[in-house]
Amino acid sequence: MNKSDISFIFKRGFLGFFWGIIFIPLFIAYFWLKSSSPKELAIENIGVENPYIIGLVIFYGIVGAIYSFVISQIKKTETVIRLMSTDDIKPKDSLILSKKIFKESYKFSFVIFVKYYLIMWIFILCILAYDIGLLSNLASNIFDFTYANNSQPTYIIYSLVITALIVFTSWIYTHFFLSAKIRFFWFTYINHYGENLTAKQLLTEVAKLNKADPNDDKEAMLGYFKRDSALDAGSAVTSAAVNFVAPKSLGSDIVKGYARGVYTDANEYSKMQLNYTQYKKAYLKTFGKNPEISKKLLDLISG
Repeated sequence: MNKSDISFIFKRGFLGFFWGIIFIPLFIAYFWLKSSSPKELAIENIGVENPYIIGLVIFYGIVGAIYSFVISQIKKTETVIRLMSTDDIKPKDSLILSKKIFKESYKFSFVIFVKYYLIMWIFILCILAYDIGLLSNLASNIFDFTYANNSQPTYIIYSLVITALIVFTSWIYTHFFLSAKIRFFWFTYINHYGENLTAKQLLTEVAKLNKADPNDDKEAMLGYFKRDSALDAGSAVTSAAVNFVAPKSLGSDIVKGYARGVYTDANEYSKMQLNYTQYKKAYLKTFGKNPEISKKLLDLISG
């Protein structure tokens, strides 16, 4: 990464951290009021039992979840635009473009989710629901003296172990194998934006690009693993350093949260760089020219 990439990541990392910063004064006010109130009134007026506090936390949680979803979609799209563009698109323009095509890009994300993730998620949720039912049954019979004589607790343990293996395997599959398989989707989408191509046509082109060099997907998966390892190592070192300077403080939690967010953004940006390098090579090999951003998308800058 060059200095421009690093600056871009830090600035966009702040977008994801924005609502956290807004909520910090609420945390400070809460703990200050609680510490300054009489003990007999602290829990009643300011504590967790206060419906206004609970309502505020729920409201912020909903707003924060929606905001995080929107920002993550915008940042993903902007990263693709930035990598595919030349110096003629400034960072502010790439952000504007990402916001303008948010609805269209979300529809494309939904198509990808339905085609590649939905069935697996339904399967995992069904397994988890089944395990929750087993645990509920165990809890309801835990005081039954005859319960110790049957083999159901052992069966539950086996079921939980199998569930854990299925979830872990699914995570490996989606995080590495599936991510490598669909790594060209977003570049293809930006390349053909505004051409009214169906999702099926875009998926057909991606499949064709994947065949340009079958070994590239293995290289991509190895690259993902290396970058994820660097992310975990960097986050661990940062957390240790912050804890050493300011252990167990609100400020240290804020710094660690922002640092983790920046590391994550840098990791995703680096993965996308790797994907784009392979995309350019596959596109040139398949179509005999370099990929470009759709002109209709560039027209939105002045529109």
